[in-house]
Amino acid sequence: MNKMLYTLLSNNIIFCTLLIVWSLSGVIGGIALFLFLLMKRDVTKALHYYCLKKPFTQQELEEKKRILIKTVNANSDDGIEEIEKINQYYDLLKDQINK
Repeated sequence: MNKMLYTLLSNNIIFCTLLIVWSLSGVIGGIALFLFLLMKRDVTKALHYYCLKKPFTQQELEEKKRILIKTVNANSDDGIEEIEKINQYYDLLKDQINK
């Protein structure tokens, strides 16, 4: 009886472990998908902010950044935040050139 109970419990532990690993892989896959979709949404926002459409060149991106920077008053708090946003979107779009 003890041997049978031990076998049943050990098989149950293996099953539970496999179930947990399988569940975690689903969670990790879900998180990866969520992050991918979030990044794609950010790229779309950055394209809209820079008034660009894919595909675009490095020169187009730099020209748009220069124009955007010119419109910002860097002496205000809002201006500093706006410049940070311009730079953040620039970095994001720099990776998307000719894709």
